[in-house]
Amino acid sequence: MRDKKNTLLEGNGANLSGGQRQRIALARAFISKPKILILDDITSSVDVKTEEKILNNIYNFVKENNITTIISAQKVSSLKNCDRIIVMNDGKVEQIGNHIELQNTSEIYKEILQLQKL
Repeated sequence: MRDKKNTLLEGNGANLSGGQRQRIALARAFISKPKILILDDITSSVDVKTEEKILNNIYNFVKENNITTIISAQKVSSLKNCDRIIVMNDGKVEQIGNHIELQNTSEIYKEILQLQKL
């Protein structure tokens, strides 16, 4: 049963879903207002609707607080609004650009977009 704010958490958050754990980790990061924020697959455990909300909140937060943010992601949807995206292939940098630039210049990026149907 869900008791909203009165829900008791088990040790190490054992009764939380992966998505809930990710959101708590983000909230902790937001509270500390770091100068640099490193995020790894930030929306891997959430549905598409929740992903959009999380990404919008992250982008607004880092912009308002002038936080340098590094995002490691396999889902292009997590990167579309980034200033710079680094496309890697076999451990090497293939190309750097924003979403639009890479759509026009990077074969690997285009292939990823096609596979993810974006």
